[in-house]
Amino acid sequence: MAYSPEQYRAHFFEVFRGKAQFIKDFCSERKVEAVILTCCAIDALSVYKFGEPSSGRKFENFTLQYSGLKETYEKVSLPVLKENLRPNPKKKELPAQRLKLNSKIAKLLENKFGVIEDSYTQLDYNVDVGLDKLIDKLTADLNVSEQSYLKKTAAKYRYITLLWREYRCNAIHKSTLMADRALMNLAEKEVPFYGNEIIFENGVFVRHIPRFDIPPKFMISTLENCIMKLESEWNYFNVNPMEL
Repeated sequence: MAYSPEQYRAHFFEVFRGKAQFIKDFCSERKVEAVILTCCAIDALSVYKFGEPSSGRKFENFTLQYSGLKETYEKVSLPVLKENLRPNPKKKELPAQRLKLNSKIAKLLENKFGVIEDSYTQLDYNVDVGLDKLIDKLTADLNVSEQSYLKKTAAKYRYITLLWREYRCNAIHKSTLMADRALMNLAEKEVPFYGNEIIFENGVFVRHIPRFDIPPKFMISTLENCIMKLESEWNYFNVNPMEL
């Protein structure tokens, strides 16, 4: 018996909706498992859309195009960016000129966007903006070369890039999550949020560190939206998944 494209499509998306429902029913409180299954499903859909092999670029482009959450996923995590502009004794020492530029950008993030350590304790704290808005607001303070460096560096801390690198890849390859995840039990959170870690040395307060988190509920919503939008597109163009 030959099946029609409509029947193949119906079965294809029924399988993926089943995956999403399984994650909601059994993994919403088990974060690593939720991340692995959700990101693997999105990864698989991106391959069906853009072809083999799987890649971070395809994953990011697919999610931005089909999740309906592009505005959120294109935001740059400014506190995490600022944290990573700090000198890191565990890494190779940077040239003095680069350290000076990093310090300059960090100060601009404080003054122009309110990325201040004392504010990390606020549960509703979120100063993040998209990459273009970040560059536009700092154009008058940075020359062309400095803007180019900031754009390249800040792109590494977009939510969508963090989702691939620090969640999907870490969960699959290391069975752990990003180092900058929020250290709080807020399983009911439905949107990306910040927590706060207080650093002490020899019993003395040193500073606050931001802990950024993309909660399972937001990832599952991302997957469900991707399934729905891709299905709508394939129905319109009468795509047969068996021919991809």
